[in-house]
Amino acid sequence: MGRFVPPYCYEWFLRAELYAARGDFEQAAEAYRMALAGPDEEDPLVMARLAEALDGQGREQAALE
Repeated sequence: MGRFVPPYCYEWFLRAELYAARGDFEQAAEAYRMALAGPDEEDPLVMARLAEALDGQGREQAALE
């Protein structure tokens, strides 16, 4: 069994994925940040996707941080 993910974090992650698929990287980055607002603030998958969304906005330096 995997670890528990609060429903609101999962919802924000899915929203972010949909925004990213549409190419709306600004909204995707905000939604990934909301997904990280839960108990697991350093989820590697969500952090990697956030970096991709920031890179998609041309914010390479922010993506590296």
